[in-house]
Amino acid sequence: MKNIKLLIIDDDLDILMSLKVILEDKGFIVDTASNKNEGLRLCLSQKPDLIILDIMMEEDLEGYGILKEFRNNDSLRNVPIIMYSGMAEQIGVNFRSAIEDEKMFPNVSFMDKREDVQDLILEIKRLLNIQDDE
Repeated sequence: MKNIKLLIIDDDLDILMSLKVILEDKGFIVDTASNKNEGLRLCLSQKPDLIILDIMMEEDLEGYGILKEFRNNDSLRNVPIIMYSGMAEQIGVNFRSAIEDEKMFPNVSFMDKREDVQDLILEIKRLLNIQDDE
């Protein structure tokens, strides 16, 4: 997994730091951003291979707004994105169904923050077509 760059955008600093440590331990290069503007700046300057994006941030459903901006930007349009949220059950929203339209949101998947971090790593590998022996 050498030279694979990930960007995590989440307003929860505990999530940012714990995921950064775990994913760097797995060999990924990880940048973090705690808000939309910092995330967009890092995306454009660092060109991540994959983005992990929180849905519920400073504004409700802000992650979807960021997702739409990324998909409307030619240089970010095809970067795989994992929408990452721990609020789906609490607020009763099926976030997964909101991103199932492959034409509207290509290369996007959803993961619940309560899922095992190993599942997140498997999803990263799936989206980037990384074989286990890499």
